Amino acid sequence: MSLIDDVVKALENDSELNFKQESNPKYLNDGTCPSCGEKKLFISKENPWVLKCNRANNCKYAEHVRDRYKHLFENFTERYPATEKDPNASARAYLSDERRFNTGLLAGWYSQEQVRLEDGDTAQGIRIRVNEQCYWSRLIDAKDIRRNGGKKAKIVGPYKGECWQPKDQAINDGDWVWITEGIFKSIALLHVTFNKESIKTISALSANNLPMDFIERHAGRKITWIVAMDNDQAGISSAIKYKSKLKEMGEQFLVAFSEGKQDWDDVYRVKKLDDTYFKESLLRGQLLTAQSAQEKAFWLYIRHDYQHAVIEHDHRLWRSTPMDKKDNQPMQEFNELYHGSKEPLYMEPGHSVESAINLFKLGYGLTEVSNCLPRFLYCEVNPQTEDKNYFFKVTFPNRKNSYLAGFSASDMDCPANIKRSILGKVTGARLQLNPADLNKLQKLWFDSGGGPDEIRTLSFIGYDKKTGTYAFPEFGFHQGKMVKKNQDGYLSFDQISIKSGFKESGDRPYHVGSTTFSPSWYQDFYYIWDNKGLAALSGFVGALFVDQIRLRQEGFAMLELSGEREAGKSTLIKFLWKLLGLDRYEGVDPQKMNEKALARKCVQVSNLPLVLVEGDRNETSGKSMFNYDWLKTGWEGGLMHGMGAKNHGFETIEADFKGAFVVVQNMSIDGSDALLSRFFHIDFKLPDYNSEVEKRVANLRALDVEEAASFRNQLLSEEPEFLERYFKEYDLAHKELLTRANQSEQKFTPRVLQNHAQILAIAHCLQPMFGQELITNQQLKLFAHYVWERCQDRQNRLQSEHPTLQQFWDCFDILNWDSGMVNGQTVSIEKLNHLSGTGRIAVNLPEFDSACHHEGMQRFNMSDLRNLFPNSHTHRFKEHKK
Repeated sequence: MSLIDDVVKALENDSELNFKQESNPKYLNDGTCPSCGEKKLFISKENPWVLKCNRANNCKYAEHVRDRYKHLFENFTERYPATEKDPNASARAYLSDERRFNTGLLAGWYSQEQVRLEDGDTAQGIRIRVNEQCYWSRLIDAKDIRRNGGKKAKIVGPYKGECWQPKDQAINDGDWVWITEGIFKSIALLHVTFNKESIKTISALSANNLPMDFIERHAGRKITWIVAMDNDQAGISSAIKYKSKLKEMGEQFLVAFSEGKQDWDDVYRVKKLDDTYFKESLLRGQLLTAQSAQEKAFWLYIRHDYQHAVIEHDHRLWRSTPMDKKDNQPMQEFNELYHGSKEPLYMEPGHSVESAINLFKLGYGLTEVSNCLPRFLYCEVNPQTEDKNYFFKVTFPNRKNSYLAGFSASDMDCPANIKRSILGKVTGARLQLNPADLNKLQKLWFDSGGGPDEIRTLSFIGYDKKTGTYAFPEFGFHQGKMVKKNQDGYLSFDQISIKSGFKESGDRPYHVGSTTFSPSWYQDFYYIWDNKGLAALSGFVGALFVDQIRLRQEGFAMLELSGEREAGKSTLIKFLWKLLGLDRYEGVDPQKMNEKALARKCVQVSNLPLVLVEGDRNETSGKSMFNYDWLKTGWEGGLMHGMGAKNHGFETIEADFKGAFVVVQNMSIDGSDALLSRFFHIDFKLPDYNSEVEKRVANLRALDVEEAASFRNQLLSEEPEFLERYFKEYDLAHKELLTRANQSEQKFTPRVLQNHAQILAIAHCLQPMFGQELITNQQLKLFAHYVWERCQDRQNRLQSEHPTLQQFWDCFDILNWDSGMVNGQTVSIEKLNHLSGTGRIAVNLPEFDSACHHEGMQRFNMSDLRNLFPNSHTHRFKEHKK
């Protein structure tokens, strides 16, 4: 099936779009527009690349299908594999289907080659030669880009001062030549026309490389160089420098910027590159590279013909208004010259812009209205409370540092409020705005492009199901791509902007970690903890993907690590946390928190473990152990915390558990069968501790947390591949355990089989990461046997008594029964059962304890017994009574 067929099928099955089911061979019609909700959406079946709304004047919705169905555009090397007869098959399909380029036009310009990745491996890429000593390579498949740390392309060889230009392109006297940052951007321009003429273009390959050598070879030929860098800070800064250099050389030049965050090739893909767009881009180029507030005011006037404008320049705000609103005489000469058309001012490089600006100055004045520049960045939206905060970056002309300030809606509703708020948040910030100024600024801040960028703010750390993003305070992952927090304080992934608003403990931050994974620590790890360690490691790994796993398997195994003191449980847990980026951390003590505090702790993480430690101890007489039955809903990610919404209605905010529970304590957990069946139990006994173990433990403790956290980074950079591998391995693991269960003729609880199959499957998924030299097939065979033993033990535990209770009933039977003479016959007499002869048992615990002491038998913790009795199997529990 071709890519077009797959795209059409995805569109037809998209329940949100809900296209009309008809047999039109050319179009899908009457779909529901995601923007306006009207049944006006359509797309071509023959070229199904752009979704459009038919309400062109009112809605203007357009979306490329590659943004909607990214998975269909990821694996070109598998869909179109290269062959001996067609070695460029994958590259050609990528250029055609993903980039929408005419590959006939590009014939002979490119080849499909192996690209060396940062980890030393290779992957398929497109190679385009820049010159004899230099070439540019671009990876084809998204999975390879993820493997390469998000880096898509690289340049090999020298190119400073030079450029890439299309093969056989002839540059003639008087031509317009567009200079872009990237090869694909230049290729996009080759597919369209401007003023009915084909575009000629070169690529500088970087914003920092003005191809001076190339330009000098064509100097003096009346060529107009169009500096068309990317519309970002680096591109604008470079364009300003290039304007200055070209002016010094006496060359003709103009500047053009695409709109917003879309590059030229992005705009080409949605078929918007036309004369109107290019003219707007040229005017935008003049505005964004203006060198004074007066020049900016002039270009804004050219665009909008305003009577009142607020201009950002030199880290300040300026007001531009007519000097005399009743007298238009000063602007008469300007209007006579440019009333018919202002286009020559930004489309004719030889036109005298300076004289036009001087005429403009006669009629319009400029007033400074602030000593700083509050530049709107984004709006933070809390998805739970729907509260919004507007964040600004505030800069000053005479200060190096910038300030990040957030304002509520009420802070911004009038000049007096915003003046007071900014002064309270930013030292020395002064705004002297009038209502008209504020209206203009709000229009500038909120109405440009598609409106304000909304940053999704999470109240937890970890995985956000809605966007499929892992958000940590300083870094994050989306579909395997890692980014660090940008200078504006949030994570940006193409169409997704997100941040974790959860405040980390200052001494326990999640470390960013190295991007180069080194698995050498595993030898020491397995030597110390063998199968127990691999099971715990697998549980922690599963926690990183628990939401995706629950989506298909309902629940995920909870881990229990219990056993003798000093058996290495704490050391193991601390090391596992280090692998996730937390140093010197073990977990949460549930005995030191009330239920509300613990419930809040449960919703602070997503796709991360929540480790509960020491819940079995009794610090004072009569203090109960933690009731682990409270955790039951955590297996399937159920409700852990609810509160009333902050409004005047009856709404509540209910937070589900999005992590994975791990319990670490000495005493084995007891509880209902429903609780116990949710745990994978790892039993620890005192090891044969020797100098070799001590040395290897020291090695793990000495491992730097940044190096250790590369394990987490490697896992999350392979998220799609890991999950695909996991579900395949799970089917095999579950089948293996089910076969063993059937052969044992013992009835197994489905949940028990599932939990143990999950841990076994994850261990198999780790082998490709570590390599068969570290996780050998023999290890996995032994581990499968260990998991089966754990599975049997758990099933037996569900059908038997807790060890402590079993000991109690054994002691009770010994102490309770005695023999005596009744009517000359020897009979059995109950000494401790206060309901003797009724078929029921009533035991006074202090009396039982005294009997144990008197007989020199093992004594029990009465508080422990009270907690264990409700789950007794030997005798069904009825009630506690005084």
